[in-house]
Amino acid sequence: FNTAPEDMHLAERLFGLLGKTWTIEEAMMPLATAVAGTGPALSCYLIERGRIDYRHMPPAQRKRLASDLADAAKKTGFNIEGIDALTEGIVNGVIHLLNEKHLTPSALRKRITSQRGTTEAALAVLHEGGTLSEALEAAKKRAEALSGG
Repeated sequence: FNTAPEDMHLAERLFGLLGKTWTIEEAMMPLATAVAGTGPALSCYLIERGRIDYRHMPPAQRKRLASDLADAAKKTGFNIEGIDALTEGIVNGVIHLLNEKHLTPSALRKRITSQRGTTEAALAVLHEGGTLSEALEAAKKRAEALSGG
């Protein structure tokens, strides 16, 4: 699929109004879905598992959580420029939402986990003792199945 440069520029300008954007190859979309789509629930899971006080989480601890997510993404092949900024945005967004809406990580995780979706696939791997990168790989495979790929 080829997109004209002027169309890409327009899309980047439009989506840029909403926040940070990255341009990736179409083949990377299932992995992007795995990281960006399941990242919030995986962050909740890690906060729960680590019994982290998200109400008073120091910046260094937030950065470590984001770094764990970024490292797992890199191990699965999602090594884009800006992966650290992406995962920091995910973690900071989750913590903000937890505090703003007075939710527990468990409650938010349950709200954002679609039945038979990518997040459910990733969480199943973690509940079975798998690693974060294995969870992202499961989410990627589920994204591919959902897209018909």
